[in-house]
Amino acid sequence: MATILVVDDHAINREFLVTLLGYGGHGLLQASDGAEALALARVERPDLVISDILMPTMDGYEFVRQLRADKTIAQTPVIFYTAHYLEPEAQGLAQACGVPFIITKPSEPEVILRTIDAALGRREAPPHPPTQEFDREHLRVLTDKLSEKAEQLRRVNERLTALIELGQELACERDPVRGLEGLCRAAREIVGARFAAVGVPDDTGQQLRYFLTSGIGSESVARLGPPLGGQTVLATLSMERRAVRLASSDEVARVGLPANFPAASSLLAVSIVSLKKHYGWLCLSGKLGGGEFSEEDERLASILAGQVGRIYENGSLYAELQREAADLAQEVTERQRAEDEVRRLNAELERRVTERTAQLEATNRELEAFSYSVSHDLRAPLRTIDGFSAAVLEEHAEQLDAEGKQHLGRVRAAAVHMRQLIDDLLSLSRVSRAELTRQRVDLSALAAAVGAELQSADPQRLVTLIVAPGIVVDADARLLRIALENLLGNAWKYTRRQPQPVIELGVRQQQSKAVYVVRDNGAGFDMRFADKLFGAFQRLHGAHEFEGTGIGLATVQRIVHRHGGRIWVDAAVGQGATFFFTLAPPGSAP
Repeated sequence: MATILVVDDHAINREFLVTLLGYGGHGLLQASDGAEALALARVERPDLVISDILMPTMDGYEFVRQLRADKTIAQTPVIFYTAHYLEPEAQGLAQACGVPFIITKPSEPEVILRTIDAALGRREAPPHPPTQEFDREHLRVLTDKLSEKAEQLRRVNERLTALIELGQELACERDPVRGLEGLCRAAREIVGARFAAVGVPDDTGQQLRYFLTSGIGSESVARLGPPLGGQTVLATLSMERRAVRLASSDEVARVGLPANFPAASSLLAVSIVSLKKHYGWLCLSGKLGGGEFSEEDERLASILAGQVGRIYENGSLYAELQREAADLAQEVTERQRAEDEVRRLNAELERRVTERTAQLEATNRELEAFSYSVSHDLRAPLRTIDGFSAAVLEEHAEQLDAEGKQHLGRVRAAAVHMRQLIDDLLSLSRVSRAELTRQRVDLSALAAAVGAELQSADPQRLVTLIVAPGIVVDADARLLRIALENLLGNAWKYTRRQPQPVIELGVRQQQSKAVYVVRDNGAGFDMRFADKLFGAFQRLHGAHEFEGTGIGLATVQRIVHRHGGRIWVDAAVGQGATFFFTLAPPGSAP
């Protein structure tokens, strides 16, 4: 394998060649200019030199000339690797100084490797260039290059000055439309285009909020139609951060500009963007001097569009702030009037609340008096009716026939039922008015105790009661016991005709909330009538089937509601019923 010296003032170019040739097993040396390469060549004696032409300190031509002048390394083959070989003069100089191999930048790896193989196989002595002729030609080439670079530098400086002036002009611009107008005019002048257009779509993206032009007369502007709709090149630039360069009249005609827009053979379009948002597009058509728009033109247009994108965003935000400030001033005025009205309404409300409170207190006193009356005044006649009916049956039974005894039995049963209704109504009233005292309640233990009481009151029945252990809630223990007495009592009653009655109490999680469940396998009911279930005096079974007053589930619902929860049921005829209820955490219950 050969030792190859790579000479280039750009590190990325050297790294590319070193990486490529390293795979072939060659030994690689590197230098950043001709002077460094010449010193390295005298020490290392490479088999081949690959050199750029235009480099600082010592260019490629001077490096080769001094290489040929040193007899110890004069026979070293050289390849010029440069993007500037196309000029006939530079090609002639390369041949004159003994460099027959030239590789352009960029080249495919296969081309580079093939050229290196050819150079390593070439062993004839390189010619010595005529000194005076070579020096003149070398000097002329360098002078032309310097003039070209100076002209490029002048153009870049003019563009930079224009960019700075535009930035100063737009830095304090608060009107987004004027910012877009400045972009349209400046981009056409700085990049060098015959025509320029700027488009900013509305929020729907279907129409343009703003469409501005530069380089087109007012009469021509008046004849312009609307921009083309659909997925055109310009439409996509309003949604994507990218640039488009076209060099065909047919392609330019389909880019999405309005009808009657001046025709051109070249086009450059870039997105108008800020750091976070796409706003629209800048389109330049007809490169001055003919030809196509360059990568440098694209970079300049992108810089301008990015700068104006941020200015447009700031201007839009400023306009929005002004609107919001005006709205805020109006809102402050309206809020002041509203606050005055609220103060007036609060005073009126306080007066009404005082009146309603007094009325409510009077109503509560009347309700308490009514409850006392029901408790004492109505119970006394019922006891009298029941007592005298029992006395007649006991003392005068032999004087009564069967029908008379049956009638008195019905009187006593009605009195007992009426007393039960009064007791249930009083219980419902107390549940609604009693103070709620929350504490930790072992719901499992409470259910087991209620179940034991039911079993003790009805010892001849064998009912399986399944209670999930460890259910603890935060609730009023007294009210919760009343609720369980009604729920479990109903389950006990409605499983009477079931040969193997089962009653269950458990808990499950539903949407991160605890739902408590009371289930039985008793008579059940038709769910079409479920909306009546929790109303007072509403019963879904006749008194001849199951006894009751229709107050129990209304009481349960009121207790659950007072705990901030809700209760619902699922049932089927002959398949039992399942009651579900929740209890809200402390502080959230009404």
